[in-house]
Amino acid sequence: MTKNILISIGLGFGAMVFSGCQDSQKAVRYNDSLVAVQNDIILSFLKLKDDLGQLDSADAQAERLAVLRKVENGISKAQKLSFDGDDKQFKKAFMELLKFYKKAVAQDYQELLALAYTTDTVMGHAAKMEALTRRFTKEEEQYDKAFARAQKQFATSYNFRVQENELQEEIDRNR
Repeated sequence: MTKNILISIGLGFGAMVFSGCQDSQKAVRYNDSLVAVQNDIILSFLKLKDDLGQLDSADAQAERLAVLRKVENGISKAQKLSFDGDDKQFKKAFMELLKFYKKAVAQDYQELLALAYTTDTVMGHAAKMEALTRRFTKEEEQYDKAFARAQKQFATSYNFRVQENELQEEIDRNR
């Protein structure tokens, strides 16, 4: 009898460990899917920044619109992703970050590009561009920190480590 109980307990524990590993693997795949969406968007931002020196105003706005479409596509992809379990507000924080990206590209970047390409500069023009850039960069940091906190909490709950984004060095160089 004791032997059967020990075997049952051992099998039950083994099933729990196996289930926990499966949950962790699912969580890693979910995390990686969200990060892949984010990286796709980040690459389009970096491309826009790299190309700006070679574009005229119309081409710069066209590329901005391409980034906006990339963000909207990312929002659509992210909305379709689901996790079977408690995602610890991870997706919500991610969606808030994506909504910020959308607003920044639709409004802030449009204004910034209009200022950058105007031929009729007035006193304070450069200061206005700098203030606009500083404002949306500061706002982005708040969304990014919230996303990172939610991601870390999610990873901790499902027993995996979050690695630094492969694009982080390039992001930092472009700030």
